Amino acid sequence: MAYFKYLPNVYVRNRTFLNGTHPYELTVNIFRRIKIRDLYKGELLGFTKYAIKDNERPDQIAKNAYGDSGLDWIVLLVNNIINVNTEWPVTREDLYKICVDRFGTVDSVHHYETKEVKGQNGEVILPEGLQVNENFQYIKPDGTLTPKNDSRRPVSNYETMDEENEFKRQIYLLRGAYVDDFVNEFRRLSKYLPNDEVDSDGNKKTPTTLAEEFIGITNYRKPSQSTASTGSARGGGSSTALIASGGGSGTAGVAAAVATEVTTGTSSTGTTSNSTTSYNTETASSSSSSSSSSSSSSSSSSSSSSGSSGSSGGY
Repeated sequence: MAYFKYLPNVYVRNRTFLNGTHPYELTVNIFRRIKIRDLYKGELLGFTKYAIKDNERPDQIAKNAYGDSGLDWIVLLVNNIINVNTEWPVTREDLYKICVDRFGTVDSVHHYETKEVKGQNGEVILPEGLQVNENFQYIKPDGTLTPKNDSRRPVSNYETMDEENEFKRQIYLLRGAYVDDFVNEFRRLSKYLPNDEVDSDGNKKTPTTLAEEFIGITNYRKPSQSTASTGSARGGGSSTALIASGGGSGTAGVAAAVATEVTTGTSSTGTTSNSTTSYNTETASSSSSSSSSSSSSSSSSSSSSSGSSGSSGGY
């Protein structure tokens, strides 16, 4: 499938900060997705209806419609199909096997549906196809009680699954004259909007947060934690910072800096925490020099991070 060559790239962290390096790996951003608006589907807007044949695949349809089997992703995208294993119709034989695996038998009753009931003048007073319970009986406007067998009918497991399978066969196809414009528009929409996290080659990288740089350090002990979304250290994108639950005892200088970074950052809900968060460290120092270092680091971090903002980012 040629779909992925139209998606932009993103730098992904493959491990934590280690030995002074930020280990990023460039890969395709598979979370980038474009969807056709439902209101734009229709025969008058460049689409035609198509019934999928038994055992026909998306690449075969693309080959017949556009002359290129690599455009099968257009067939899927136009119909908002993400998983072909569950959203694409299957053959009669496969449907029978799936029905047996799911229900154990194909003939047992899955549910009941109404039968069509007409009035004295031939008008429909009860439409067919409404799902009801087994004991349903329709009462006509004149008070006459309709027998069960005339009010509803049983629907088997196979009949239910076959109806769903037939519904999946009805899809829309983009007209061949619009394919080139569609591909160009898809490529344009897939690109990132200009921001600080996108480089000159169009690749996106979210900066490392201050809290992440302490993960993996020998003397760093992971606290009992919850997570909070904050602005990144450079002001762009979003990230997850570790917040200790409950108050700790002693804190070292680096822990105070992390706590200050978290409390001064802007959360995803737009609120700012004014309380100081404590981080448990491997050992607690009671000396005045450690306390002074902690205070100094806290002050420095507060001044450097106070200008950061929690702008939207991520993928």
